[in-house]
Amino acid sequence: MSATISVVLPVRNGEAFIASAVESIRRQTFADFELLLVDDGSVDGTPAIVADLARQDSRIRLLHQPGLGLVPALSLGLQQSTGAFVARMDGDDLAAPERLERQLAFLSEHSHVALVGTQIRYMDATGRLTGDLSHYPLAPGDVETALMERGCCISHPTIMARRDALVSIGGYRSAFLAAEDYDLFLRLADSHALANLPEALLDYRRHDGQVSSAKDLRQRFSHDLSVLAARRRRAGAPDPTLALVEPPALDPAHCGFGRLDPSVQELVMIYATLQHIASGVGTSDELLLAGVEAAVRAAGNGFLGVGRKQRSRLLSALARTAAQHHLWRLAGTAASMAFREAPGRAPKLLFRPPAGMI
Repeated sequence: MSATISVVLPVRNGEAFIASAVESIRRQTFADFELLLVDDGSVDGTPAIVADLARQDSRIRLLHQPGLGLVPALSLGLQQSTGAFVARMDGDDLAAPERLERQLAFLSEHSHVALVGTQIRYMDATGRLTGDLSHYPLAPGDVETALMERGCCISHPTIMARRDALVSIGGYRSAFLAAEDYDLFLRLADSHALANLPEALLDYRRHDGQVSSAKDLRQRFSHDLSVLAARRRRAGAPDPTLALVEPPALDPAHCGFGRLDPSVQELVMIYATLQHIASGVGTSDELLLAGVEAAVRAAGNGFLGVGRKQRSRLLSALARTAAQHHLWRLAGTAASMAFREAPGRAPKLLFRPPAGMI
């Protein structure tokens, strides 16, 4: 007999926090759930810990995969889930006792809403609350607008969704590494309403080992790829990412460049350029400058990921690169955009263009 709610919790090498995370689910006020613990090839004490937890509670189901990564773990959990509702949980967070009950009540009362998240409280690695709270939008219309204009405004480990809605859009997509949740939300928002509760029903742990602390170019690329696909779908055009079965290499020479949709090709070129700049690895002047021009143009259209400070740093790096090649107007454009993104925080440009060139 299936449970009402399936809670999907992927974990890899999470021995430090997994027991407390699971305990926070076990003590939920709504008890008709199954907890699918997906061990993604852990090599620490996690397998023994979760096996012991499963012996203590028949609602816990253990699933295993050989270190395939987060998206395959999420997909396995969704595939194996039996509940009409699927909730997410991470192995280093803590759910409030009434979390599942509150979310289920909301979805039961709002039949047009397919997914609901909650606010979060932040804690440090020791579990001490920092006093910081999220302020995600609540109503479906505000959530939809924010998803397109501001980025991911739903905390993935807080969500509860209707399983049939997740399955109908194909679940998670592996091509959107590090932003698989954002892509999922955008595709779900194409045809369903999404919302957030005003209460903070999850304590989100910040620590050095967590995946989301690595805010790298791959995550920003996947964010932009998600936005690109959503814009095209909402314009009535085909999704340019449908043929992608894995994350494209950020290198035009090694990602099947010519087989990609032209819009995806340009995005790959932009992030290949940013990667070259960040790593100091040389590339041809022709490719580099084409990438700089495309990146500045993309930033003007709302790309280069989320977060004004990070976007400002990227634009400043592009400005310096353009200046090094004496492309003063392009450098000035990038520098001005960097300043607008984060006034007073944009790194100073290390060049002085000739008078009258900007």
